[in-house]
Amino acid sequence: MIPSAPENHALRQKIRSTWGSAPTRFQRRQTYFFVGLAKTSELQKKIFRENVSWKDIIQPDFYDDFRNLTYKSLSMLYWVHFRLADKRFNPKFIFKCDDDNLVDIFQLEDYLETLDMYDDEIVCAVKEEAVPARIGTEKKFIDAQAWNEPLYPRCCFGPAYFVAPAAISELIIAHESGKFPFIPYEDVYITGNICFIKNRTIVVYSYVLQWFDF
Repeated sequence: MIPSAPENHALRQKIRSTWGSAPTRFQRRQTYFFVGLAKTSELQKKIFRENVSWKDIIQPDFYDDFRNLTYKSLSMLYWVHFRLADKRFNPKFIFKCDDDNLVDIFQLEDYLETLDMYDDEIVCAVKEEAVPARIGTEKKFIDAQAWNEPLYPRCCFGPAYFVAPAAISELIIAHESGKFPFIPYEDVYITGNICFIKNRTIVVYSYVLQWFDF
């Protein structure tokens, strides 16, 4: 599952031609891009044509915007959740990765073969004691009404993480309960707020992914 902005056609093409399609021992690996609605009809038409060619783009029904990243990640969870009703769709794990990442898929494959991943785990690099941005001009600004604690909960670094299938249902249940304050930053909300309050297990990895700007 790869969240991607409408205008990032070149990044999607690079993933398709590199780690997204590289032959590995994971014979049933599938790659999908989650792209919000474009804000212009011209760009939306380009996305439509791109998907006609590749058939790998999922578009939830909201405009693509930085403040909607949590909604985009939730849409990915729901999409997988509904597909799990089909017994033929039986993934061992779901890999969420941003479109500006370059993944060493072969090292990742070696790592996953040594990983004993439980049904309710999220596997990621953990971010400790992140401080909420309180200055209005900061990109990840959040006011005290939305989150009034001095620190965010322990959570995953946003660029990439693995989610076990059973954990997806529990995260959705936690989200739908309405008990947890909504945060527009998906790493904090999904893998920190509703995840840790639900006592999901998070396992640290440190060497699998390498991030580069294409």
